[in-house]
Amino acid sequence: MAVMDEPRVVGRPTQKLMFWGFGLGPLLRYSLLVAMAILVLTPIGWLVYSSFRTEAPGLVGSLTLEPWRDAFGSGVVFSALWTTFRITVPKVLLAIGLAVFFAWVITRTNTPGRRIFEPFLFFMWFTPALPMVLSWIVLLSPRSGLINQWLAPVLPFGFRFNAFSYEALVILGAVNAAPILFIFLAPAFRNMDAALEESAQMSGANLLQRLRHITFPLMLPSILTISALAVVLSLESFEIELLLGIPAGLYVFTARIYDLIFNQVNAQFGTGTALALVLLVITFALVLIQRRILARREFVTVTGKGYRPVPMDLGRWKWVTFAVMLVYCLVFGLLPIALLFVNSFMQVSGFLGFNLFTFSNWTTAVTQPALVNALKNTLLLGVGTASLGVVVVAVASYLVV
Repeated sequence: MAVMDEPRVVGRPTQKLMFWGFGLGPLLRYSLLVAMAILVLTPIGWLVYSSFRTEAPGLVGSLTLEPWRDAFGSGVVFSALWTTFRITVPKVLLAIGLAVFFAWVITRTNTPGRRIFEPFLFFMWFTPALPMVLSWIVLLSPRSGLINQWLAPVLPFGFRFNAFSYEALVILGAVNAAPILFIFLAPAFRNMDAALEESAQMSGANLLQRLRHITFPLMLPSILTISALAVVLSLESFEIELLLGIPAGLYVFTARIYDLIFNQVNAQFGTGTALALVLLVITFALVLIQRRILARREFVTVTGKGYRPVPMDLGRWKWVTFAVMLVYCLVFGLLPIALLFVNSFMQVSGFLGFNLFTFSNWTTAVTQPALVNALKNTLLLGVGTASLGVVVVAVASYLVV
């Protein structure tokens, strides 16, 4: 293989990939186009086709508009849309607020322990949502939740925490999304020139004034970008809405689709796929909005000299930010993970005690063929899809950039 220079376009030098005298650029481009069409358009096409059928794929059926009439005529779409909206809006706002706070504390301040909090947030990003949700069910179940058991003597008027509630969906959903948004937002905070903040401080501006007039306005484009991402993540969220929302009678789009297809005596596959198409259209519209926001991003900070980010001295307030970060990591990170570990050694889930200690759960897990096969399939699919995904994305990125 050789690399030959093409005629240069002013402002954009290009290279031409050659192999034995043949150009590889067109071949790679068209191959990538075909691969993306197969991966993206094929499932969308089957989704559209299934939304006009009376039966699930593989069964004898006919084309009809009945699934769409059921979806809109019975109010399923509007009910799911309203429930999704009233859960998504506060959840996204809380998640963005947490992500902005985390990014600012870790990258722009002298808060103690920030070098420990950052990798912990990365760890929470990689933690699957399903086991965390199960641990919160054990902790906050209204009848037998451990927190309700521990705090029953001090809770007033018979108050009980409830994992199956609107408030739990919003708070736990935001907590689960915040580390992901932090990963995208932290580089923008870290690369911001501190000269403007220092100038404002020398001019007498206090901490709140610097944050209001300097830091957050500079970060506004990045915050708007992750806002669109947060909404898309909220619409796609499934585990929390399934396990906590359905028992509470709260059906967002993803939970309603699952309920129509799997939780009905007579599965309404066509109505479920019609609802999935509506969700797909909404998600696609949000992606377009995000791209428009990025395309119109017109202000940057320009400097003619190098700079080194200097942490902002918070004074005594650094212990407040430290306490907030510590409480978040302990309550929403270490507590559910520790509970999962301890609960796995209990004879009865949700009840802790030395007299209930057993290894039988782990013995069953590592010896039962179905569980072992599930682990093998999970690892095979994880490694296979990750490897293939990296190859496709690497080739696409090289051709585009």
